[in-house]
Amino acid sequence: MYRNGNKILLALVTWNIVFIIAIKFYYKWRNARREKIWAGMSHQERDRYLSTTKDTGSKRLDFRFAH
Repeated sequence: MYRNGNKILLALVTWNIVFIIAIKFYYKWRNARREKIWAGMSHQERDRYLSTTKDTGSKRLDFRFAH
């Protein structure tokens, strides 16, 4: 009875599944990129970064997204 409505709902569910998968890969990529930079720093560079950075929240190099 509600063919158009069901099609629209199915399209929205499909879009959300694709979006969730894309976001998952994006967060993994961002975490890997930050980890590469963080692992490349010496302990002195890390200490200097932590004491002088003005980055806050998710912009910090030591922040990792939970996914």
